Amino acid sequence: MATAGEITRERVRDAKRALYRDAVLDAAEEAFAEHGYNGTRVQAIARAAGLSLTTLYGAFDTKREMFRAVHERRLSALLANILRGLDGAESAFARIQRGIEVYLRFHMAHPSYLRMHLREGTAWATVDELGTPEQTRAWRFGLRLMVAAFEQAMAEGAFVRDDPELMARTAIAMHQVRLALWVDRGMTEPPDRVAGDAARQLVRAFGRPERLDALLEQSEVERKHAAEGA
Repeated sequence: MATAGEITRERVRDAKRALYRDAVLDAAEEAFAEHGYNGTRVQAIARAAGLSLTTLYGAFDTKREMFRAVHERRLSALLANILRGLDGAESAFARIQRGIEVYLRFHMAHPSYLRMHLREGTAWATVDELGTPEQTRAWRFGLRLMVAAFEQAMAEGAFVRDDPELMARTAIAMHQVRLALWVDRGMTEPPDRVAGDAARQLVRAFGRPERLDALLEQSEVERKHAAEGA
């Protein structure tokens, strides 16, 4: 049976490992954003994290493992934020608008991760080009949520009739383009404006013509709920 001293020392070691891991992931995310995966050297990550290579390799075995861990950390947080933002939404349209609001704001709040993701040069609307299992799992889960919401939004009379998966993938592509433009323009545009423009674009793209005004008004209400819960 472990003594109190041994338990304390183990807790200290665990805390140190967690701190080292976070420091490595922060440095790796920034390096991947600046130089891409192939252009990033592990020595540079260790230097930026303020750690020796020995300490870094005590937390991660390979650069690939670091790359996957960066995605795992951010995507887990993103999905948790989205699910929290959907709480209390009373319609499919509300879920879609809230989910998009959280999605866009999350990426703009983590610009290094956004730049890292964009630098990979993959199309977010397709799963085939995603580089890690973590990305693939998150993408499939998110797409299922969106397809189900688009199907219900059509049934509720908010959206025009179309292929729900096509609509969901189109929305994903629209958001990738918008976020890429935000980065290209120096990331100075206020996130509220970016998210608001995206919400209105989605209504114009998929909303039933006779309901556009009502949907645009409801969109602002749902955006506010999502922003407050983010």
